[in-house]
Amino acid sequence: MYVATGPIEFSEIRRGIEEAKVPENVVELKEILKSINKEIKESIETESEVTIEISGSVTVGGSGELNIGIFNIGGEGDKQKTVTISLTTKIKPENR
Repeated sequence: MYVATGPIEFSEIRRGIEEAKVPENVVELKEILKSINKEIKESIETESEVTIEISGSVTVGGSGELNIGIFNIGGEGDKQKTVTISLTTKIKPENR
């Protein structure tokens, strides 16, 4: 799943898919979670339960065979268009 970190148009995403290049302000959700996980591992001393919540506005659209959902974590939205992704996990400290 990809998320936008700021405003983006469907045409930019379509072009990125066609050219196999992801726009600058679009990242994979798993990369965000990996980065957060790494930072937490480095800062804890005992195994800890962590909950990560990411909220953002959702826009769905596209044309033809390509339908796209944009999850903009940098944007605001009304309650009908806002989604929160919540992940709870146990994280062990980094081996030192």
